[in-house]
Amino acid sequence: MIFSTSRDFLFLKGKKVAGTSVEMALSTVCGPDDIITPITPIDERERLRNDGRGAQNYSRFPGKERAYLARLLSASQTELAEIFAPPAQFHHHMSLEKFVKCYGSMPTERMFCVERCPYAKIISSANMANNFSSYKQEGGAMINNLDKIRTVIAEQRPKKALLLCKNIDRYRDREGNLRARVLRHEQLAEDFASLMNEYGISPVPALPHAKQGINSNSVDPRTVFTRQQLNDINEIFAEEFEVFGYERV
Repeated sequence: MIFSTSRDFLFLKGKKVAGTSVEMALSTVCGPDDIITPITPIDERERLRNDGRGAQNYSRFPGKERAYLARLLSASQTELAEIFAPPAQFHHHMSLEKFVKCYGSMPTERMFCVERCPYAKIISSANMANNFSSYKQEGGAMINNLDKIRTVIAEQRPKKALLLCKNIDRYRDREGNLRARVLRHEQLAEDFASLMNEYGISPVPALPHAKQGINSNSVDPRTVFTRQQLNDINEIFAEEFEVFGYERV
């Protein structure tokens, strides 16, 4: 999650939608007073090395925030996974309602998010589940074959696991209204560039490819999920399919 007072925008970060890549790009145009929540330490260090601002103003301990970033820059690769950010007041997957409650007001009308087909989000989540521990130490691509992804999905408590990728409620205000403009993952570079131009941010910051994994957008969900799993997804994500314009299988 990033709230920029200097640029007047709020980015609400959903799960499994390339949110880290967007945060890394946005951090290069933020100012010292903007709120930038922490990301995975290995990505945080990459953000700093690419001239982005690191996590800042998200806790009540600015000194500890600075010390955390300094430690990331000096740590060895194997130490990164053992370094933790100070306790956060603002969190990376914070909902709009919780942000407003914590901040004290609705500070901007310019808010946006990224969304993706529910099937692709769940495939991406299952793919990462098998790789994330090693990624936090080594980085690199996280790629499993479809057999491993099917196994992860089968071993998870189905409906509970599915709900982890349901983002739509993160974008609601206290009255239940959806307030965030949606950028589509399938055309993220184009949508992001269009939004930055609209906001008067030039040049458009480059979007890195953080947490690279399987290209789940290109996977036919019928080759991964059972019919019952598809029915569960269609039920749980019914509103997302309708509001974000994705077709159900």
